[in-house]
Order: sequence, then C-alpha cells, then structure tokens
Amino acid sequence: MLSGHAAARLTRGGVRAYDPAWRVGIGSTLRLAGSNTSDRTRETPMTLIVGPNLSLDQTVAVPRLRVGTIHRVPEVLRLAGGKGGNVARALAILGGEPLLCGFAGGPVGRLVEANLVRDGVPHRLVATAGETRICFSVADDASGEQTEFYEAGSAVTVNEVAALLAAVEACLADQRWVVITGSLPPGAPDDLYATLIERAHRAGARTLLDAKGRALAAGLEAGPDVLKINRAELADHVGRELATPVMVAMAAAEVVGLPSDPPPVAGFQGASPRDGRPARAPGAVITLGAAGAVVAGVDGWWRVMAPPGAARSPVGSGDSAAAGVVLGLERGLGLREAARLGVAAGTANARHLGGARFTRGEAEAILAEVPAAPLARTSARGDG
Repeated sequence: MLSGHAAARLTRGGVRAYDPAWRVGIGSTLRLAGSNTSDRTRETPMTLIVGPNLSLDQTVAVPRLRVGTIHRVPEVLRLAGGKGGNVARALAILGGEPLLCGFAGGPVGRLVEANLVRDGVPHRLVATAGETRICFSVADDASGEQTEFYEAGSAVTVNEVAALLAAVEACLADQRWVVITGSLPPGAPDDLYATLIERAHRAGARTLLDAKGRALAAGLEAGPDVLKINRAELADHVGRELATPVMVAMAAAEVVGLPSDPPPVAGFQGASPRDGRPARAPGAVITLGAAGAVVAGVDGWWRVMAPPGAARSPVGSGDSAAAGVVLGLERGLGLREAARLGVAAGTANARHLGGARFTRGEAEAILAEVPAAPLARTSARGDG
C-alpha cells in the first residue's frame, strides 16, 4: 500500500491542486512469480485513472438475507468506490502509482475524499454542485450472493465536464498510461471517453478503456490501446451470446479491429484483413468472472484460467483485474502475461468483502497458479 499523502479542500467548480509530494512509492516492485520477469524489477511510472462517476461504497454482511425483516449489522465497510476508485486502490496495493481523477460533490464527496486520503490514493478531484452517489451492497454469507443498489449519480454540468477535461490535461505530462473506466454520470456526453483517449494519445500516453454501452462504442472509435471489459459487456455490445472462450475471443477481435482468426504469421502489425483499416485497439482482455479471462491480441488468442478457491464477493474484481493488466503493461509485459497478473489480482480481490482490499502478497501467490493456454478457432461451437 502506498504511504504518505497530502490533503487539500475541494472548492465548488474547482480542482484539487496536484502536489508532486504525492508521487510516493516510485521504484516499488512486484515479484511476478511464474512469469518470465520473475527475477527482475522495474521502476513504476505514474498511472492516471480517470473514473468520473466516483461513489461512496457501503457494504454490510449478514448471516442470511431475509427480505422484509430487520437485519442488525455490527459494521459497515465504507470505501471510495466506483470503478475508478477501485482501480486506483488496487493499483496502489500491487505496487503501482495511481493518480485518480474524477468528480466529487457535497458531504458524500468529502467522505470519498477522506477515504482516498486514508487509503493513501493520490487524487485530483473536480468539485460538482451535485452530490456524489452512494452504492450499497449486502453480502449474504449463507448463499455467497451479493445484492447491490447503485445510484446513477447526480447530473454534471457542461462547465464541470470542462473542468474534468482540464484536470486530466494538467496531469497528462507525467503519465505513460491512462485508465479510463466506469459509467458516465448523468449529463456527461457519450463521447467523453473518446475525447479523453484522443487527448491522452496526443500527450504520448497509452490508454486502457473499461466502459459499456454508448460510452464503450464511442471510446472504441477513438482507438484505445487496450480494451478491458467483461463477457456480459462484450455480448451486449456485439448483440449476441458468447457461450465459449473462442466466441469471446472472436467477438473481442471483431470490436477492436483485429483479424477474426488468431494471426497466422509473426510480425502482424494490426491491420484488419476485412477492410485494411488499422486496428482500433492492439488487444483486448475480456474477464470471465471466476473462470478467468480471454485475451485477443496482435500475437494470438489466449485463455487465462483463474485458480479455484473460496470467493467472498465479486465486487471490484474486474477493476482489480484492470489494475493488474495496466501494471503489467507498464512494466513491459506482453498482453498475455499482463492478463495473468490481472486475473491474479481479480481472484485475490474476490476472496474479500469490498473492492480492492486484498494484499500484494495474496496476488503474488495466486499468480504462480494462473496458467495461460492458446486458443484456436477450431469452430464457433468449440470451447478452445
């Protein structure tokens, strides 16, 4: 976990000033057991996490959830959440150096900020007139299921969106990677993520996109470097069921503009044989929940398997996977090995209540048990 932080007050319509003292933990390392870089260490550059629709995540656990009755809970777990908050916290746990940028407003926004400070997550927040949303989850220990209630969030204004873009631009000079993640708050334009991707690329940063719906469709047209979504989000985007890993890989290749088969020759540079246009993303990591992930990249398709183990809560596992993927890519791993790290982080996360509350040691231990096997398009009905 990162140590050290600086605090400043939010001002309505303004942004938190960036303090270089927040750049802590430079040179922290993660031992990548079981990969070809397990005996090396790398410096850790800063990663900008843009998650506009932050939230205060509140989670309780009950022995058994019974509808229509009173449940008394001894403790409420509160975390700075939304996908951006989870990705930033997970990246810090893994030894990366996140800088989180998003909206925050009202008393709930101040609680979100206080939780970021508590957890040592550097941040640059844009103040809004509307209140930050609250997301509430109830974990049923008897069934292992979790019931979730997510607010959509308060509407943001044109000026607040412009302030967010300005805050991101002010941070881009220090970034090698920008993670753009989560739902858009009401009032934000559908192409906000596309705009962020274009500006990040102009500044020389690479991008990872994790979105859904119209924000995903618009973002893909801007050409993110890596797409990280889950199977359900991909199926919704392509409009068909994706029952097997091969079907997932085919659909992922389709949406990022890669060939519809794994590349047959070395040296493929990312041009789609369908129309000759450059690929919209060099690769995709599609998470499958407890089953791991599928990777579709310029050098092949891969099935990355998660090891078995008791899971407590899935919340934040996809976000933890995104953190692992971007950290691996920052440290020079290929997409397959970065996806292995992502699956290890997501698996570690699922063993805890609340998003991104695992330890680096847990992720390291799990990584040694995460295999990756090549996928071939034997048939649309095969499982690879």
